[in-house]
Amino acid sequence: MRILDIAKTALSFASGDQVDVLVHHNDYSLTRFANSYIHQNVKENSIDVTVRVVRDNRQGIAQTNIVDVESLKEVARKAGEIADLSPRNPVDIKLPKPAEYTAIGKPDEATILLTPEARADAVAQMVNYANPLGLTLAGAYSSGSGSLAIVNSNGLEAYNEFADAELKVTAMSEDSSGAADFWTPRASEIKPLEVVKEAAGRAISSKKPVEIEPGEYEVVLLHYAVAELVSMMNWTGISARAAEEGRSWLANNIGKKILSDKITIVDDPFDPRSSVRPFDFEGFPKSKMALVEKGVPVDVVYDSYFATKTGHKNTGHALPASSGAHPLALNVVVEGGTSTVDEMVSKIKKGVLVSRFWYTNIMRPIEQEFTGMTRDGLFLIENGKVVSGLKNMRVTDSIIRIFAGVEEVENVTRYHDGIVAPAMRSKGIIFSSKTKF
Repeated sequence: MRILDIAKTALSFASGDQVDVLVHHNDYSLTRFANSYIHQNVKENSIDVTVRVVRDNRQGIAQTNIVDVESLKEVARKAGEIADLSPRNPVDIKLPKPAEYTAIGKPDEATILLTPEARADAVAQMVNYANPLGLTLAGAYSSGSGSLAIVNSNGLEAYNEFADAELKVTAMSEDSSGAADFWTPRASEIKPLEVVKEAAGRAISSKKPVEIEPGEYEVVLLHYAVAELVSMMNWTGISARAAEEGRSWLANNIGKKILSDKITIVDDPFDPRSSVRPFDFEGFPKSKMALVEKGVPVDVVYDSYFATKTGHKNTGHALPASSGAHPLALNVVVEGGTSTVDEMVSKIKKGVLVSRFWYTNIMRPIEQEFTGMTRDGLFLIENGKVVSGLKNMRVTDSIIRIFAGVEEVENVTRYHDGIVAPAMRSKGIIFSSKTKF
């Protein structure tokens, strides 16, 4: 059965005041390599069915990955049984009504059909480039497709197909490393030599790293580092749940200028640089939404539950009911500026360039105070030039403070781990300690 038919069949077996069914199909392959050798090829083809039943405002959720008729009957029965045993929710559960969705194109056929041989050839190209440079490679190349179907007892039907590919590589020498990645809905856009050259360039440039003392330094953050910081801001403070619980940096500062006026952040489900999503995991239509405009927080994101609870409009940011998670922005885009990375570096008398962070954690969510390590390329800038690699440092600072000090934003944006972002130059970042590597 097609997944929309599976969803409708499961819905027909469920009974309640309200019912919805989400069916998620994934068909993805992965080629993983380490020590410059491919060591793993894996493929997953799975269908997951989630049934939610609401009876007397009591909610029951059940799941299965078996899609024969008897299994669909059973998962529908279990969801109803769980609903009967669950406490009554004090907030009225209101599933979305039928809606029209923005039309999007079909997924790229070549990406869907990308072969293990093609991924292996990409790895071979990168290894052949890195070997003469004395660099060892590790990483992964994934590709595949999927589809999502949602139906509910209000008559809603939503269906979407997608495909994407991503290449990640880390180049390593004895005392340095550099990393790069490239995600795209069209595998033909991945240029393995360009990706490995980026990673290798930072690995070579950061050889024989020197130490500097902890303290505050003017900084250029590459788009990888910016994306990692914005991702933490998103996970910990851009949802209606975080606002309700009093831990949202965004909700606590709506209408106040707390970041540089060069920073605008939106959630854009139709941006081609990220995974296009016409609806959320409840089938509610998505649209572009401002989160931060010229340094001023605008609003948090909502799903149907928090929209009903607060009286706010639904913004289309529901996650799957089975996750138990808060609404989340899944297409975050930090808008670009007018500068290049070289121009940013040229303006710094003494500072650092941070390629990316590692093991970052939020300590104080309202202040966005975090700590984490630098990784895969930390560089010393003197008199407008990158002069050497640096041994890694621990950062303990506030993301809000760093972004409030942003003076330049790159004119190019790139996707990294769910966030589209540019590089930035900020007045300062605080390093709290140093390392020996």
